[in-house]
Amino acid sequence: MAAFWPRTRRLVLRDRFAEKRIGDLGAELGWPRREEYPADPEEGTDHQVVWSVAPMLSLHYFEDEISRHSYLVVAGEDAAAVRATAGLVESRLDIWRLDELLAEVDAAPGPEGLAAAVVRAGLGCPEEFDERFFSRLHGALRHVNPRVRERALWAVSYVPWPSYRPQLSFIRENDAEVDLRGTAGILLEALDEMAL
Repeated sequence: MAAFWPRTRRLVLRDRFAEKRIGDLGAELGWPRREEYPADPEEGTDHQVVWSVAPMLSLHYFEDEISRHSYLVVAGEDAAAVRATAGLVESRLDIWRLDELLAEVDAAPGPEGLAAAVVRAGLGCPEEFDERFFSRLHGALRHVNPRVRERALWAVSYVPWPSYRPQLSFIRENDAEVDLRGTAGILLEALDEMAL
């Protein structure tokens, strides 16, 4: 997947492991399986499988260990082809829609449910800034429960918008949990490296 090509947000699948389902869809549509990369926890890389949709257009399947979800990304040289393929995939597979991700955060039953919903929302949120996602993840960064704050930090790591910087600085300097202070510091360093 060329870094400069148009691509979709992470399309989070409801099934934790959906490689077979994606493979079946690819076979049905004539998309050959092109590449497979095993997970490497030491390198921080997830299991990935790539199908060739068309020349210069591909479907990428990932199994994310942090969120415990699988997701898809469509990438290609032509933005219209990327959008069309994403629409086809979304119509054929059980994918979390943006409004559903937000609703799950809002309706989460207790800290454990909120922690799971927050990291899923971070994984599936748009790449471009979205106030709806920002406000929910920012709220989770300030939650009284350290598990919710931890998962919110992971959620922010998927799309580290600069607007999180003040709260990340606060966590780095003030959180009662040493591990969370360290994670916030790492995220701030990443923002610095990306010049965000």
